[in-house]
Amino acid sequence: MGAAGTTRYESSFSLLIDCITDTTVFNVEARTSPSGNIVSNLLTILIEGSAGPRTARYELRPAPCDPASESDRWMNHQPTFQTNPAAQNSGDVADVFARASACHRTGDLAQAQAGYIEVLKRQPSHFDALHMLGVSEYQRGNSQSAERLLRHSLLVNPQSAATRYALGVILSALQRNDEALVCYDDLIALTPDFVDAHMKRGLLLSGLGRFAEAIVSYDNAIAIDPRHLDALQHKGEALHYLGKFDEAIACYNQILSLQPNHFAALVDRGCAFKDLGRANEAIAEFNLALTIAPDNTIILINRGETRLALRQNSEALEDFDRVISINPRIALGWLGAPTY
Repeated sequence: MGAAGTTRYESSFSLLIDCITDTTVFNVEARTSPSGNIVSNLLTILIEGSAGPRTARYELRPAPCDPASESDRWMNHQPTFQTNPAAQNSGDVADVFARASACHRTGDLAQAQAGYIEVLKRQPSHFDALHMLGVSEYQRGNSQSAERLLRHSLLVNPQSAATRYALGVILSALQRNDEALVCYDDLIALTPDFVDAHMKRGLLLSGLGRFAEAIVSYDNAIAIDPRHLDALQHKGEALHYLGKFDEAIACYNQILSLQPNHFAALVDRGCAFKDLGRANEAIAEFNLALTIAPDNTIILINRGETRLALRQNSEALEDFDRVISINPRIALGWLGAPTY
């Protein structure tokens, strides 16, 4: 697509979002559009415009937040419609949405967004189309327009746990932490057993250095799911930051009883042993972790520092030299080496 076409398309999309999310334009209760002609024209530009292929405009970009986890299925909440394949050319809104949703699941954001927009052209307050258009905007890295679409979808369905969760993730990505916490709190009040909301709340608080509060959230997640390994892991890390090493080790023990080769738990338990001065136990943990990831420089540095504490200087130097050989730019490898 040429530069002019891209500019035209982007400005049209931005204006469309303004129209969709403006409650003075779309009457949520009546589901009618006083300015339907304007919006229809914008939608026509977006869906039927002839400025060239639109796929390049919708390159799939990583979401601007922590790596996606299984819990982020809530960001991709997609109701399933029983669509008759023979009716795929029908004008039925449910069929259009189902096809858009199918495109979204396969990663074709261009076709998915075109489908959601077509649904909104016919039914401006279609909750699922608003929600998924917001999610797709977030996946493209457009957090601000995603936020506006999700907030508008909450006007249609204030009870949606999936939308509140998605909004919390987006606000956190925008570093609007107080608003994100309020969003998670509202979600938990609405759905107390929503374990992923407790987890996201805890992670946000940990990132802010509010470890005691974060532990409360992790405990709430563990109360719902006692085998929630991520909650146990992050609780252990928060306890470690608070200097409660024995309690942190208890968390890691719980994880390793369920999954003996859990890499992060092995590493963190080794670090807790190290900080407690239990050097031999720490080295044993680091050795186990290195069988899983032999070139992990963080483990090698920690093992080297622990060996120094035991005055195993030659062995420590080997660890630091190995770090430097793997990545010469890691300063701790060089800082550790001269202590020999």
